[in-house]
Amino acid sequence: MTSSPIPTLVHRAEDDSVLEELFQPAREAGDVLTPLALNILWLAVVFSLVFETIKLFFWLVRRLLMLALPVKKVEAGGEEGDGAQGDGAPHS
Repeated sequence: MTSSPIPTLVHRAEDDSVLEELFQPAREAGDVLTPLALNILWLAVVFSLVFETIKLFFWLVRRLLMLALPVKKVEAGGEEGDGAQGDGAPHS
C-alpha cells in the first residue's frame, strides 16, 4: 500500500508549530467573537425578560381595571337615547 503522493499538512509538520501558526488567527478571532456572542445572547435574554415583564404588568393592570370598573352592557334594541326600549316588547 503506497501513501498519497501529495503529503498533507499534518504529515509534513514535524511539530505543532506549523499548525499553531495556521490556526492562530482563528483563535484570536474566537477570543473576540466568543465574548461578543455571549454579550449578545445575554442582551437578548435580558431584553426578552424586560419585555415579558412589561407585558405582564399591562395585562395585570387591564385585568384589575376590568374588575374595578363595571362595564355597561348595551341592550339589543339599540343604544341609550335613540328611542328604542330594548326589552323586545312592542310599544306604541
